[in-house]
Amino acid sequence: MRRSLAGLIVLLASTAAAHEPSEAQARLTAASSCGISSPKARGGSSQLTKANNAFAFNLLRHVDARGGITNAFISPASLAIGLEMAYDGARGRTRTVMANTLGLRGLSPGTVRSEASAFVSALTNGDAGTQIEVANALWARAGIHFNPAFAQRIVAFYDARATTADFSSASTLADINGWVSCATHHTISSIVSRLNPDEVMLLLNTVYFHGDWAAPFPNSDTHPATFNTEGGVAKQMPFMNRHGTYAFSRGSNYQSISLPYGNGRFAMKVVLPAKGVNLHTFVRSLTLARWQSMTGSTSPTDVALRLPRFTIHTSNLLNGVLASMGMASAMRPGANFTGICRRCLISRVIHKTFLRVNEKGTTASAVTGVSIGITAIGANHADMIVDRPFLLTLQDAKTHGILFSGWIGDPTA
Repeated sequence: MRRSLAGLIVLLASTAAAHEPSEAQARLTAASSCGISSPKARGGSSQLTKANNAFAFNLLRHVDARGGITNAFISPASLAIGLEMAYDGARGRTRTVMANTLGLRGLSPGTVRSEASAFVSALTNGDAGTQIEVANALWARAGIHFNPAFAQRIVAFYDARATTADFSSASTLADINGWVSCATHHTISSIVSRLNPDEVMLLLNTVYFHGDWAAPFPNSDTHPATFNTEGGVAKQMPFMNRHGTYAFSRGSNYQSISLPYGNGRFAMKVVLPAKGVNLHTFVRSLTLARWQSMTGSTSPTDVALRLPRFTIHTSNLLNGVLASMGMASAMRPGANFTGICRRCLISRVIHKTFLRVNEKGTTASAVTGVSIGITAIGANHADMIVDRPFLLTLQDAKTHGILFSGWIGDPTA
């Protein structure tokens, strides 16, 4: 799974007649050159956060079920925000199947959008030693009529930049990809290589995270060692080493550790299956409750930690995965997105991620593309040597939101 994690695109297409675009569609709300605004302070987001976290592990299980994935690294936060923007325009059965897939049953559309807004606000009011940026944008094809209320909600609740453009122009494609690159601090260079004739809107979300370890790994203690990939291949790569007190736990078939950033609000949670335990068998049993049990029942432990230093990029088309999770009818003729435009369906869901782990800390970013097309037109001690496939999340202790999740089968891939 070669991918990168920084944003989310929802491409929308319609056979509706052309009209002048609404004022909301054309309005720019960005406070910076990338279109990243300062979110307004808003209330809590606990219901939606629980739904998004459960969606994260459901998605990982379905990604694994498709097979052939060496490294899976996704941003449930980015995917959820992007799909929730599209969900805001879904109606009838399409809204129902999306709610079932995303875990939004029992939450009104108004609750979803207000809690999504609150989640972003809480995230980006961060912690010393960490930097988190979340940006949203809406690109609309000039000359197509859209429901003006939809654009107004996306601008108001998601602080989105809204632009109307000529989708047949190469400069529009360059502007879209340039915005993605800027918003992800140039860790992801693009989201789409083309704009199809049936695509009339792009909903974009980017998530960028950078955190310095609360306790950095000494550069002098990084040495070559062997990582044993899930395919049984031994590969030489640099390993970072540190001896210190960490929140640690172990079970019958795993070890778990929490590696904090900055003042400790954000952390990387690493789960290392025991030797002889198949990574994919382990992933297939993962649920949010099990992950919380493994990573939450920790105690301060003196750990000799060895962790690979690595950088990966991933890129996925998630149509098949989301269809297997119950969203197939939202991607077929007959889908109902009349809250956005007539005769629309989701035609592409693209997700790209980037992850770099080194002695100083971690940088991660994500882009998601959802393309909607027209239908006709202490005393304890432990050694933890992460020298084989492992699972990880980047999590926020304040909102309990999972920003990134996945597994690493080969850090050199």
